[in-house]
Amino acid sequence: MMDANTVQTNLDNIRKNLDASPLLRTLRNPVKMITPIIMRRLSSKKEVVLDLVSGGKFHGILPEAVTTMVWRHGYFDYKTSKNILSHLPENGVFIDIGAHFGYFSSLAANVLGKGGTVVSIEAMPTTFKYLQKNLKENANGANVHAINKAAYNKETTLTFSDYGVVFSSLNSAFGIRNNKIDQTKVVDVNVSTVLVDNVINELSLKRIDVIKIDAESSEYYVLEGMKNILKKFSPVLIIELGDDGIEGDEKGSKAVVNLLKSFNYEAYELQGDTLVNVSDRDKYHYCNLVFKKSK
Repeated sequence: MMDANTVQTNLDNIRKNLDASPLLRTLRNPVKMITPIIMRRLSSKKEVVLDLVSGGKFHGILPEAVTTMVWRHGYFDYKTSKNILSHLPENGVFIDIGAHFGYFSSLAANVLGKGGTVVSIEAMPTTFKYLQKNLKENANGANVHAINKAAYNKETTLTFSDYGVVFSSLNSAFGIRNNKIDQTKVVDVNVSTVLVDNVINELSLKRIDVIKIDAESSEYYVLEGMKNILKKFSPVLIIELGDDGIEGDEKGSKAVVNLLKSFNYEAYELQGDTLVNVSDRDKYHYCNLVFKKSK
């Protein structure tokens, strides 16, 4: 088990050593840079077990996007990883909504260890299998809970578009944020939904410190299903936003920001090593924002 400060140092060191030039990255490690590209073109895939920057192991499948990043560098999404590490206290509680394969859940479990709690909610059965493997691999004594449902604002059934395991990070019951995906290969999957408020009540959690939400265009509905949590626990929220490629979504990023403002949350974005307050935007391009209750 590594403490959060050690993992942050490792993460920062890796990040500093990454050159901005794709060409130089390729020259330094051609196999890891080129192989996933070739695999996508050949429609091939391979299950792998990889080392994480946090000291754990990650079960994934190449050339899926999260797995590819972990394969190359040992982490995925520098800003979100850093924000989780910065805000997750010792013996804290982390909730991962749209957990996918469980990279962020594993990161949290690795640093929390005994005394901490990780709750991972993932809708899709195919990705849930990897999530279960990764939670088992990385629990480190933490209390881990995996829930194979979609977080929503009511209990019902939603039809998700499944783009296959290689593009599984894009699976959604709402608009897809990548218009380059071949829509002819979509498979419909019916998924039961759950309110996060109800999940927390069932687990009898007494604190919630950080919630990460990556729900592929359904973030607003997820938040509507956790209003009691926002009122009672005031957790730090890390939310993926972005309206590119989504037409006429009245519950898009701006609606998410406005909803959180009604609970006295303010938006921040990591710029370099500093968390900076961000102003309202008419349209949000892809970003991961941190939301904290104003004092």
